[in-house]
Formats: sequence, structure tokens, C-alpha cells
Amino acid sequence: MTYTVLGNIPGGGERRRYDSGVELEVDAKRGFKPTWVGHGFLPHLKDLKGTVLDYGCGGGLLGLHAAVQAAVDRVIFLDIDEEALRLCRENAQWNLVMGKCDFKTSVEAISDQVDAVIANLPENSKFDFCGEDGSQLQREVVLERVPKLLKSDGQLLTKSIDYAADWAQEDEVKTYYHVGHIGKVCGLTPANLGEPRIARAQIYDLRLKS
Repeated sequence: MTYTVLGNIPGGGERRRYDSGVELEVDAKRGFKPTWVGHGFLPHLKDLKGTVLDYGCGGGLLGLHAAVQAAVDRVIFLDIDEEALRLCRENAQWNLVMGKCDFKTSVEAISDQVDAVIANLPENSKFDFCGEDGSQLQREVVLERVPKLLKSDGQLLTKSIDYAADWAQEDEVKTYYHVGHIGKVCGLTPANLGEPRIARAQIYDLRLKS
């Protein structure tokens, strides 16, 4: 999925218009700049419906693309960073989807179970479940927090970026989910493909077991 830069924003940001019609303010100065792997989720959001949770939403790229889907009734943007949520609100207003959107700073503030969770968690190896040594953060999210948030047969879209890209086949993951493999992350460039862990990046569709 491609985008056009509409103009620069003071402080190091820019406004983008995606070919989906979504417009996004990117604030690079504060770190809310979508990564190549974030863009790789976009083609897989077309079938979402009901209530969707964007877990660790940053500037809102994925949640906004969920919100413009006709079958999505509500999107919850979750991030511990208040500045990220401020930017999400601005982007939601710009895209005229505020009526569908809620903004939360903690999992505990989410009272209802959701139909789908999008979890594009940090790629830093220290915080990446799929990193060479594993990450307690994403393991906690995928195996402890998300199962409590999803409805029965709810959907978790998440990624692997790792040296052993079959992490989703682990017995512990299969205890909670039916594992579906969507395919490689989209939007890879030749520079990305030169890095082994990135070249093996995958997106998974995990369905919570009843």
C-alpha cells in the first residue's frame, strides 16, 4: 500500500495520504513514524469487523485503516504514551472517524471483549517476542493479555521478526490459538532483504480457541 506526502509539518513531521484514502500525520520527532513492518499489516486489515483493538497504536496507522472498514463498528487505540494518543485523536478527527474511536492508556481500562486485536509490537530485540532470545513483553501480550481481551474465536494479527520465524508453532502459543499464517510482511525493500531476521518476517492470524 502506497502513500503520497501532502506536505511537511513543523518539528520534523509530514502529512501522508494513503491509497486507501486514510490521511495520517507522522511526527518523526517524537518517534511516531510508521515502520516498514507496520505498513506490511495494511493489506491484511480488509476483513476486520466488529470491535478492533490497536494494541500499542503509536500514531494510529493500523487503527485508522481498521476504522475506515465498513464492517468495523469501533476501534480502541491503546498506548501508554499520552502523546501517541493525542496524535491518534488528531488523525481520527482528520479522517472523520472519531465516532468510531476510543482511546485508552491501559489494558485495565478496556471493559468489553473485542473481535480482533492488531499487535504490531516493538521491533527492538529487547522488546520483541520473536527476537533471538525471546521477549517477555510480547510473550505477556500474546499469551496473557490478549486472550482475556478477545471474544471466543477472536482474531489476533501479529508479526514475527526473528531468526526462527516459526515461533507461532510453539506449543504454548497453540494452547491458546489456532494458528494461521497469512504470508510474508509486505513492502520489503532490497535493503531490508539483506538483513536475515527482517527477510524472514511473517504476519500471523491467530484465532482464540473457545
